[in-house]
Amino acid sequence: MNTRERELLLEINKYKLLFQATNNFHTYLDKDKILSELIATLKKIYPEFTYFFFLSQDHNSSDNPPIIDLDYETDNIYALRAYISGNIQMEKPNLYVPLKGKQGVYGVAQIIANNDYEFSKDAIEFITLLTNTAGSALENVKLYDQSRQVISELQLINQTSQRLNSNLRLTDTMKYMSKQIKQTFNAQEVGFFLFSKDQSKVKVLPGSTPFFMTKESIMYIDYIKNKLLQDTDSLFIGDFNTSDINNVISFRSIMAVPIIQNNSLKGFTL
Repeated sequence: MNTRERELLLEINKYKLLFQATNNFHTYLDKDKILSELIATLKKIYPEFTYFFFLSQDHNSSDNPPIIDLDYETDNIYALRAYISGNIQMEKPNLYVPLKGKQGVYGVAQIIANNDYEFSKDAIEFITLLTNTAGSALENVKLYDQSRQVISELQLINQTSQRLNSNLRLTDTMKYMSKQIKQTFNAQEVGFFLFSKDQSKVKVLPGSTPFFMTKESIMYIDYIKNKLLQDTDSLFIGDFNTSDINNVISFRSIMAVPIIQNNSLKGFTL
């Protein structure tokens, strides 16, 4: 077999692997499986390279597949550029290839070669084709997850509406709401609060979890109360530790929704 025939055979094998990987990508509804398949395929063709993935913070870091958190404060400027621009970035011996779908970029593949290696045009084109296919599969998983979430939320609204219209006592209603919120949003604690007429005090309503009867909960309640009295928009605090709080805190992620009746703030759910 001459050199040309060997090159042609290798090229055919590459695209066979691409076809197999594409079929596998779209049978998975799991991000890790898609990324593991992508690495496995790349290693069959380019076994001498090392691979990492940069993914946004809605993914968990892991060693298998090797995932690194990607945010706007990352030290890796090339990975960030690839993510923001959707274009390949090179910093020898690294190649940064965005994982793109039709609606956006879902991460960046970092491919590390030896210091003296030059990525050929053909290699870059093939890697881009493979990563774009993986990006489309990641997008499908994201859309699937979103559709499941929407269905779950609609079911929650429907079930809750039926229950609230069944003339339950206030205590039973609040207990039911607390249970639904904990199950749907994985909340550890749920509290319902009613303002006094002059809005200077709040009353903890039945159905709130026992945590809101403790002294430790007071700083959360007071903080949210003051925020909502300034602005009645719903609040989501991803890291309560960054607020003007000096105490040691138990919970860092908080969501608060105002209870409004006739355009008047009556209380809130925390």
